[in-house]
Amino acid sequence: MAKGVLVDLTKCVGCGSCTVACKLWNDIKFDSSPAVGEQVKLTDKNWTVVNFNMVQSPEGTPVFRFVKQQCLHCQDPACASACFAKHCRKLRMGQ
Repeated sequence: MAKGVLVDLTKCVGCGSCTVACKLWNDIKFDSSPAVGEQVKLTDKNWTVVNFNMVQSPEGTPVFRFVKQQCLHCQDPACASACFAKHCRKLRMGQ
């Protein structure tokens, strides 16, 4: 049975709990690679990451915006067949 994840990014505060839950649920070892921050990337050890982006509000004050990314581990991923560099296929297979 296929599963999905619904995320309301308007409520995300960048805490990184989703990255920890992903590692625990999928039995992925914790290592020194960050899963939350400004330059994080999806890897074979980070299937869920939260990227922080600093932007200017209309009033001119700096505010954070958080972007959650995750590999969905689809049975037939469209990203793998569409990727010219074959990055998605490598990521999915943990290479």
